Amino acid sequence: MAILDPAALSPPMTPTKRDQDASAWGNENINPKTNGQGIAGTLATPPSDERTVVGSSRPLDNPEREVSMPADASPQLSYSTDLQPRNLQGSYIFKRTSSGRMKQYGQGAWSNVYEADYFPKEPSSNPPQATSSPRLVAVKTPDKHTLQPAAPILLHEAQILTYLHLHRPAAAEYIVPFHGVDPSNTSLVLASLPLTLAAYSASALYSLHTTTSTMRDPVVGTSTFLHLATRLISGLAFLHAHAVVHGDIKPANILLRPSLPPTPLYADFSSATITHASIPATPAPAITHAYTAPELLAAFLSSTQSPVATPASDVYALGATLLVPATGAEAYAGVDARRRLAMAMDGQVLPWAACGAQGSRVVKGTLAERVVRRAVGRDSGGRIGMREWGAVVEEEIARV
Repeated sequence: MAILDPAALSPPMTPTKRDQDASAWGNENINPKTNGQGIAGTLATPPSDERTVVGSSRPLDNPEREVSMPADASPQLSYSTDLQPRNLQGSYIFKRTSSGRMKQYGQGAWSNVYEADYFPKEPSSNPPQATSSPRLVAVKTPDKHTLQPAAPILLHEAQILTYLHLHRPAAAEYIVPFHGVDPSNTSLVLASLPLTLAAYSASALYSLHTTTSTMRDPVVGTSTFLHLATRLISGLAFLHAHAVVHGDIKPANILLRPSLPPTPLYADFSSATITHASIPATPAPAITHAYTAPELLAAFLSSTQSPVATPASDVYALGATLLVPATGAEAYAGVDARRRLAMAMDGQVLPWAACGAQGSRVVKGTLAERVVRRAVGRDSGGRIGMREWGAVVEEEIARV
């Protein structure tokens, strides 16, 4: 599969009619009781030192250099037409346990995620009628116990997902399906997928049978690693070409559609922004330290800088994320919190991985190292651009 060329992305000036299912849902961190194996792409809630949230973000006086994109790639946005959240067209019923409690997929910084049956309305009937066959979905509801109101954050995420799915035809290729927002309670109704990239990579490591001939290969296998890299780089190129910065890319926010090999989809756009002056910033951006670019992490921890994710920080986060299917281990796993933060601030994600138990798979000259090396540079200005990154992976595919 060829890497998506951002130059080929010409955003439509008028909204494109989208299929009812072409949409995406954002993943959350689940309750540790599920041990990171929950449906809908959720992972155990990380320690408090792993995640940072702030109340607002403003553009920096000197924004970091963006990854290479065509000059005309950023669309002209209209708040009234592009960012009106898509309302849910149908109804849902929460699934319950034998004791009557709602079945919970997980919980995150701003929300709780529950399992539900969704009954979409048939658009062909007049008036529209709910279908008799439900779809399994995840309903992301605002947490009423957060220090900052959660509803505006979920509404912001719904705006981002609506903008991408209703107006950008390729979104269904790269983003998890989003059915709409329930206007009565600001809950997001999203597709339920069974696996995260983090859990998939850990499972591959657990079942691995290493030989001297494969000790330098990614734990998920060479062809699967290249497939994941191709899809994720293409997806990030799509987001950036449509002026969207994800802001919190990590293995837990990559959900896998069942296929051989699995198809990765971006999830959790609660920290995403649209790089356009007339669009409000995310109400409360959040990051995960281990996968955050050094310059963005420094801004989050600073009392004088305003943290703003950029295309360059997204590139770093994706590079760090791709080390997980290469090694089977999360970034800085097993390192104490203080040292982990210091290493993340210094951009040591690749050297750390190379020193780990599966370091032979990411040392200099290996496939994974060649793919991610220029994405995880400490200097944001020297990181690889999207088009060039795609070419690097295409060259690796040609070698296989």
